[in-house]
Amino acid sequence: MSGSEGMTRRDAGDDNQLMSRISRQDKAALQALYLAYHGKLMRFALRVVRRPEDAEEVVNDVFMVVWRDAGTFEGRSRVSTWLMGIAYRRALKHLRRETSRLRLVASGGGERDEPDQYLESAEDDGPLPDDALVQQEVANVALKSLPADQRLMVELALVMGHSYPEIAEMADCPVNTVKTRMFHARKRMRDALKATGLGTDLADALGA
Repeated sequence: MSGSEGMTRRDAGDDNQLMSRISRQDKAALQALYLAYHGKLMRFALRVVRRPEDAEEVVNDVFMVVWRDAGTFEGRSRVSTWLMGIAYRRALKHLRRETSRLRLVASGGGERDEPDQYLESAEDDGPLPDDALVQQEVANVALKSLPADQRLMVELALVMGHSYPEIAEMADCPVNTVKTRMFHARKRMRDALKATGLGTDLADALGA
């Protein structure tokens, strides 16, 4: 089941009513919206920022914005799309901040963090991962090769199953911008996968 399908199962009218109540500072309504969407938003944030504590921060930021700005929601899009748009912007902000921090560390201008937890599993003495895990890790390497804005769109399109028009709403940009970023993202991922020598099948699947 794609992300889009999961969200459209909710009644849009119910969500709009919750937003109306939240705009009147109804905490029970905010809690209901939180329970309905926390899982979906957390899965998206976790895939993007990787660390659970960072993902939780992104999701908490989303609901702080909802609490503050519910009165500005005009109902021109689904509530689920509006929420994903906020999550997109908060995750993008986090990725850009993290990229700046890593550049500072690489230049010797900051303290080195703990060893990259993403690589720890590769250093374990446990059993070798199966092919599926290797493919997943290779795909993650390709994703990490992308600029933040392209990576988020790949996550929304290829992983969560959102359409380009939906992503355009979330990112507040024209559909053609989404198409252009996806084109360059696919090309960059394909090149990164071929460079590993392990992901040729995945690279071929990405096409041109």
